[in-house]
Amino acid sequence: MYDTTKQDLFDAQSKESIAVRMALGETQLVIQTRKFLLENGVDLDSFSEPLSERSKIVILVKNLPAATSDDEILKLFSKFGLVKRVVMPYSGITAIVEFSDPTEANRAFKSLAYSKFKNMPLYLEWAPIKVFKTPDESTDSLEKDKDSNDKPDASISAQDKAQDLKSDDYEEQSEDDNDNQPEDETLLFVKNLPSETSEEALKKHFERCGQVHSTTISKKKDLKNPGTLIPLGYGFVQYKRKADCQKAMKLLQLSVFNGQKLELKISNRTISQNSLNVKKKGTKRTKQMSSKMIVRNIPFEATKKEIEKLFRTFGELKFVRLPLKVNGGGNHRGFGFVDFVTRQDAKKAFNALCHSTHLYGRKLVLEWANTEEDSVESLRRKTLEHFHEGNTVPSKRLRKEAILEQMEHGFGDDS
Repeated sequence: MYDTTKQDLFDAQSKESIAVRMALGETQLVIQTRKFLLENGVDLDSFSEPLSERSKIVILVKNLPAATSDDEILKLFSKFGLVKRVVMPYSGITAIVEFSDPTEANRAFKSLAYSKFKNMPLYLEWAPIKVFKTPDESTDSLEKDKDSNDKPDASISAQDKAQDLKSDDYEEQSEDDNDNQPEDETLLFVKNLPSETSEEALKKHFERCGQVHSTTISKKKDLKNPGTLIPLGYGFVQYKRKADCQKAMKLLQLSVFNGQKLELKISNRTISQNSLNVKKKGTKRTKQMSSKMIVRNIPFEATKKEIEKLFRTFGELKFVRLPLKVNGGGNHRGFGFVDFVTRQDAKKAFNALCHSTHLYGRKLVLEWANTEEDSVESLRRKTLEHFHEGNTVPSKRLRKEAILEQMEHGFGDDS
């Protein structure tokens, strides 16, 4: 996909940076795995909610030995009851197992947690309750797959499918995710929620004012009952459109919901689904503003040539700039700016590298740059206005801190 193979990674004679080769190899694996999971009905956003309600029939199986097959996992878990499906990416180190009956799932969980499997301990975890977007087509689908695999002319394996995946389809999926983002100032903080409130009921209550993007009820872990969550009495509702959010503020303020009056307030926090996208993409700005992006968390060992090599894989570059430390030490400050010739190439690079690409062990964090807000002239003007606020003259230390703060957000046009 990115001209990176196992042979390239372990080629000691290659003059290319091993860090860049490993980053591209990791990116290729991540994209293949994500696309495989999406094709099998897995909702990847559900994993971004650490305190979300957990399923009673779906188990995450971790720490599997490399090259473990789904047939082996099916055989292992079928001892405890009817398994509806097993979803395992081609890497074979993690799997998702869904049972038909909660009692059987619980028995399997208790029996197999930390048990030895091929000289490796199994790490089990209950999956988020919404881990699957769609229900399984049939309860015996796995048995049919198993029978077909025993035939000489069986269809290709999940591993072969994953290796044949194309990045173009995945990029189209990521582009659709960007287009479906809600407008700014659409998040409501909802207070005084009844303890028995469900997210579905809350969404239905607010849909009378417009299309709801997401609902979240804040919860905390119950220390007395491990594995359960306690609602905190408040949550968040996010609309698609700003106008609908403002309408809800007027019409639903102090409205009665399950016997209690709701208190509403527009929130500046980016949680709920919007926050899930931030975690998912590792970025603050998920909407493409231009062909330029800000790259944060760059390891100090990385050079400008390595950043250029990494991003040039996806298209022609205008420039790559790594601002240097103010003290003149010669090293960059851990962030930089990358500008592509076309917006299409920029989007392709962003969609590929924003999920989980590491360089020298540090995860790169990408953010779209706003050419107007992040231009040198604009930032210098903002800094000058900040200095001249009021009649007091700022100290040398404060002036330096203000300059550094502005530089953190992007002096990136004068490459």
